[in-house]
Amino acid sequence: MQTAASLEVRLKGWDSEIDELSIGVSAPRKSLFREVPGNDRSDERRFALGIGERRQTRQTWQSDSGESREVRLSLNGAGRILLWDLAPEVPYTIRLHDALGGPIGEERSVLLAEDEQRVLEWPLEAELAQLEGVVSTADGVSMESAPVSVHRDGGAPFFGDLQVASDSQGRFRIGGLLPGELTLRVEVLGFLPAERRLTVEPDGNPVVKIVLQPDE
Repeated sequence: MQTAASLEVRLKGWDSEIDELSIGVSAPRKSLFREVPGNDRSDERRFALGIGERRQTRQTWQSDSGESREVRLSLNGAGRILLWDLAPEVPYTIRLHDALGGPIGEERSVLLAEDEQRVLEWPLEAELAQLEGVVSTADGVSMESAPVSVHRDGGAPFFGDLQVASDSQGRFRIGGLLPGELTLRVEVLGFLPAERRLTVEPDGNPVVKIVLQPDE
């Protein structure tokens, strides 16, 4: 019986403010992770995955394509992620993605031996951007919990969009973005949809002000 292996991916040059990055892991469909029964009320199955010492992670996207399967996992602001119960002698492909699923740098191929515990250090060399904004009504009232959708044309399937909510002051922030053109859209019941197209740069961006007009 083979003994499972583990792989820890550590980002070098990681900034704690960049909390929206994710790791994509793909492998032959039947060999990606050992599936174990879910711990909720449903019949869904989860993958044996952990993050850092807390062993907490969030599976954000899964894709089956022919003979391969990809699982994408949020880094949750930890700068490292631990993949455990991996099958030995299986070719794994590791990718780093920005907040909207855009690829950062080149992918890495990993082949683990039985019972191996490997650490993969990944230099974070890309210049990433951060976007901040505020949502308010036409009479200047801050809009709390407004859903702000961010879209990049040509984004990865299921990952070309991201949605965040504004805080009690109407503010929102999105980090870990590759530079380029994005579209912001805010839709709140009772107001007209608001949309802004903008370009984000790594050396700082002006605060985006979104003013909602009443739907009369």
